[in-house]
Amino acid sequence: MFDLEKYCIDEFKVGRGVVIMPVIGIFSVDGLLTQGDIIFAHSSSISGVRNIINAANLIEIPINFDPENIMEQLNGRSIREVSTTLSGIRKSVFTESDLAIFSFDPDLFRVFEHHDIDMLFLKSLSDRVFNSLNVIRFLHCDLFVPDKLPHIPGYWQKSDGFMGACICCPNQVPEIIAGQQAGGMLSSGLGIGLESDDTLGMEGHPFVTSIEPDEPSRNEVGQIIEHSLKLYNRAMYANSDTLKFINIMALFEYLGTGDRYTNFKQVRPKLQSHIARNVKEYEELSEFFQRLTGLKENGVNLGYRTRIIHEGALLEDIIPLKAEREKLFRDLTKFVQYIIRGMYPYADKPLQELQEQRKLRLNAIGIST
Repeated sequence: MFDLEKYCIDEFKVGRGVVIMPVIGIFSVDGLLTQGDIIFAHSSSISGVRNIINAANLIEIPINFDPENIMEQLNGRSIREVSTTLSGIRKSVFTESDLAIFSFDPDLFRVFEHHDIDMLFLKSLSDRVFNSLNVIRFLHCDLFVPDKLPHIPGYWQKSDGFMGACICCPNQVPEIIAGQQAGGMLSSGLGIGLESDDTLGMEGHPFVTSIEPDEPSRNEVGQIIEHSLKLYNRAMYANSDTLKFINIMALFEYLGTGDRYTNFKQVRPKLQSHIARNVKEYEELSEFFQRLTGLKENGVNLGYRTRIIHEGALLEDIIPLKAEREKLFRDLTKFVQYIIRGMYPYADKPLQELQEQRKLRLNAIGIST
């Protein structure tokens, strides 16, 4: 059981504030998971949640509310308080949900004149939680079953695009803030559904620690893996198959050369070195990647990316059958997994050393580069 009240006291002593944020779709049973500096758990596994939330500042809209009565209660309140109330957030969101708990610099939270800045602050907190789950989603989610994705952190059930959090600062009453965020909840499924066995070994997992920014041994390849996981996770949440495909193609280019632009014809062998086990597989992969990018026959563009980017086509029209698009994303998920896992042992190496290893792998199966 995680003691939230003690955690707050300890953070307040060193001048830190504490954020409590709803995160729907992570746990299916009671459990506790720490990723980086963020603690995830269902509220039932956290002691002190109800005490803190009950003490928090929030004017709730009653279930059968009188508009005139609620507006009278909001008269003279700050824009922050009015916006939060009208979002419909309730204290039960925090006492009955999966939660993310972490500390922050309380100087970042103050009474702003513009509500938009409040929303940027909330979005930054949500992004911090989202990115802490990048490895979890890499291990447990994929591109072809969006129902497995957890909701964007900060949203709650039926929040209708509103995002919220409880902010606890030293010597202040906890305050629940919420407001509209563009995009809404990008997952309508049940989420990952992690059970206790799934979380074992995730704290201090070698894959996680080797790419953390404060890991002393992390080198250029580790930095590329960390950013690649951000790109891959964002692709999972794309709201159309076309956008998902474009994001994955950008990810492939980045996995091949980092932030150095190179023609995809030169990128392709670098990617295939992590996948192909023989010449036959290498040639099949070459055909596959050409179909994805710039394949041309009799002067007609057939490559998906060329048609989408330069001719305004949609993947949904190029591949109209949903089952065939799902197969494509199954293959793309598999290849992203092969490539990133193949790069992981070189997280402490410069990119040039990885490129040399890629050449050696291709040479070993009979491919000269």
